[in-house]
Amino acid sequence: MPLKTILEWKPLVLIGGFSYSLYLVHAPLIEIVWKYAVVPQRLAEVPSFGLLCLWSLPLIFCVSYAFYLLFERPFLTKKVGGNR
Repeated sequence: MPLKTILEWKPLVLIGGFSYSLYLVHAPLIEIVWKYAVVPQRLAEVPSFGLLCLWSLPLIFCVSYAFYLLFERPFLTKKVGGNR
C-alpha cells in the first residue's frame, strides 16, 4: 500500500485538521483523567494504562475538536491567494 494512500485516509486527514488543538489540550486532559479517574482505582500498572487509554482517548479527541471549533477555526482563512 503506497504511503500516499495511507496519508490520504479520511480519518487521518480529519485528525490532521485539528492536530494543533490536539497537541495543546492532550497533556492536561491526560493528567486530569490520571489523577481523578485512574489513580483512585488503585490498579496495577498495566490495567491502569489500559484504563487511562480507554477513558482519555475519546475525551481528548472530543475536547480538542471542540477547542478547534471555538478557538482555532474562526481564525483560519477560507482562501489562500486567488481572486479577492
